[in-house]
Amino acid sequence: MIIRMLFFDTSVLLKMFVKEDGSNNVMWLTSPDTKILNGLRFYINDQVCYEFKKKIHQFEKNGKISTKRAERFFKS
Repeated sequence: MIIRMLFFDTSVLLKMFVKEDGSNNVMWLTSPDTKILNGLRFYINDQVCYEFKKKIHQFEKNGKISTKRAERFFKS
C-alpha cells in the first residue's frame, strides 16, 4: 500500500471551512472515501495554523463569516 502525504498551506486549509473557488476540490480530496481509496494523509505545520487563525479573524472582521462561526475554530 502506498501512503501519500499532502502538506496543506493556509489557502487550502481555508477552503475546507470557508466557501471559495476550489473548495469543492478540497472537500473531495479530504472526503473519507477519497482518503482511504488513495491512501492519503494530510499535514499542516504550525505556521499554517498561525496564518489560518489570522485569516479567520480577518474574515470575521470583513463579514465573510459570522462571529459565531469564527469562534467555533478557537474553542478548546
